Formats: sequence, structure tokens, C-alpha cells
Amino acid sequence: MSKQKFNSKYEQACDLYDMENYKDAYKIFFELAKVGNIDAQNVVGNLLILGMGVEENKTEGYFWYKKAAYSGHPEALYIYGTYCIDNKNEKEGLSYIEKAAELEYPTAVYYLAVIYDQGLYEYKQNRKLAFDMYKKAFKLGEKIAYRALLNLYKEENGSFKMAIYLLKNLSWIRVALAKAK
Repeated sequence: MSKQKFNSKYEQACDLYDMENYKDAYKIFFELAKVGNIDAQNVVGNLLILGMGVEENKTEGYFWYKKAAYSGHPEALYIYGTYCIDNKNEKEGLSYIEKAAELEYPTAVYYLAVIYDQGLYEYKQNRKLAFDMYKKAFKLGEKIAYRALLNLYKEENGSFKMAIYLLKNLSWIRVALAKAK
């Protein structure tokens, strides 16, 4: 399949999805997923997990997330990583989440910030790193990271210093808030 045809088929599937014609969208996404389109593999995972346009099948859904994750799809890395953690394979799951964070997937960056903030799994608590990661996640568009960022700063420095921090950093905070909407 030529790259142009590949892209037009993907766009067609996205259009069908946007029109809530999940059944026909799934068919096209599945066709593309089978020939290696990692974005389609991720969407097929989503559709199977949620039972949209196809019968719900979590096992098959995670199979497609894993395929997309192996190819480096950031969202699939994060989703498959959390799946591994939920199924008591924390070491493998965290490696997927770390890769997603390296690719600047906002939710993965936030997730790792929480891990460092609380010292979860085999990670030592590192509030400085957690603060930097909350800030990065927020700048990448992860809205919930804003509250965590401010709470951590307040816990570490007090309300007055937090207010000064907000005033000093108002320019990038405005940009990040606009992006997070």
C-alpha cells in the first residue's frame, strides 16, 4: 500500500470515527493495523477495549496496544505500561511508561512525577525531580499536573513563596494553561 493511500485510508477511518460510525472505522483501522500502521494499532486497541464498533475484547485490545508500543507509539506505551502494572508486572510496565515519558507523552510524564513525588515502586522519593516532571507534564498539556505542581511547591516552600513563584512564572503558566484546555 502506498504511503499516500495509507494516509488517505487512515484519514477516512478517522472521519468515520468522528461521525461515530465506529463499525466501519474499525474495519479500516484494523486493515491498516495488520499492515503495521502504529496509529491504527493503537486505535484498534482503544476500540476493542471500549467495545466501539466491535465486540469488547480486552485481551485482543491489549495485544494491539502491545504491538503499537513495541513500535514506539507514545500513548500505547503508556496504556500498555499501566496494564502491566495493574497485572502485577510492575518492572515491565514502568519501562513502557518511562519510554512514553521520554517521548513526551504528557500523561506518562505526569504518572512518573507522581511516582517520584510519593516514592512508589522501586523509585526513591525525589520531590525536586517530581516538581520538574509536573512542570514538564503541565507544559505538555496535562492539565491535572498544574494542581500537583502548585501543591508540591506549597508543601515544600509555603503559601507565600508559592504565590511569588506563580507571579514570577506567570508567562509560561498562561501558555501552558491555554494549551491544557
